[in-house]
Amino acid sequence: MALEALGMNVAYYTRNDDLETKIKNVDVIVDCLSHNPSTEKFYNADFFAKAKDRVIFLSISLNETKDIDAILDVLASGKIGHYICDNASARVFNVDDEDYKKLLNNPKITITPHVAAYSDNTLKTASNMCIENIKAYLAGKPIRLVYIPTEV
Repeated sequence: MALEALGMNVAYYTRNDDLETKIKNVDVIVDCLSHNPSTEKFYNADFFAKAKDRVIFLSISLNETKDIDAILDVLASGKIGHYICDNASARVFNVDDEDYKKLLNNPKITITPHVAAYSDNTLKTASNMCIENIKAYLAGKPIRLVYIPTEV
């Protein structure tokens, strides 16, 4: 919603969508994928082959959803223009994490040692989204995959 307010064209991918169609012309991919057996290394060389050249990839999901070595390869090839992540599988402030060390000194990567994920604002937003989705489910209404505050 915030990106749309800035005039950006925003599309959401769901399991029922054709992935190749969704990502072939986008400039920025924002990854919020939850980790489970079906999403293990979802972001791999095959995924990025379907994306537009020089796409910006911003990830807030756990590292297990990504093939880190493939990301490094597609960065080197220019397929990804820039990769932004929070090293989300590491313990907070763990600068000795192996993935963190692999990604740290690449000029095409912006990475934090997992310090950005749990701000007061994100915890409040997640709590509100959870409560609103429980209420919607109990009322037989659709749940939201994207949080849009009911109060502005």
